[in-house]
Amino acid sequence: MDYPAAMTTKFLIRDVLVWGLLLWLVGYLLGFAFYALVPVALIGWYVMPFGIATTCLVLWRWVRVSRWRDALLLGIGWSVIAVVCDYAFIVKLLAPPDGYYKLDVYLYYLLMLALPMAAAALRRK
Repeated sequence: MDYPAAMTTKFLIRDVLVWGLLLWLVGYLLGFAFYALVPVALIGWYVMPFGIATTCLVLWRWVRVSRWRDALLLGIGWSVIAVVCDYAFIVKLLAPPDGYYKLDVYLYYLLMLALPMAAAALRRK
């Protein structure tokens, strides 16, 4: 029986979990790199273009989704990983004095959901 990619252990572990954590870690480390270079309130806006480019590269090169269902599951998984890791390692651990959840963060969560969907749409053409 041919299972959709979303149902395979390889997809769930490698593509959703491992790549989701790696993409989050790239953004997290970039945030620390930009901490000394830009105002704290703007760090997210400086990190975002690098995060988008890295995510697109991962979707183009290593994580190939062509079905809407797989892309949606991937996007939801990556978004959940981002929300949980941000909360644990930024909100709770670093406790930013001016808060963390602003427009750039919400846009980042939305893009983690939308980019796999866009990649699937492009692959279907």
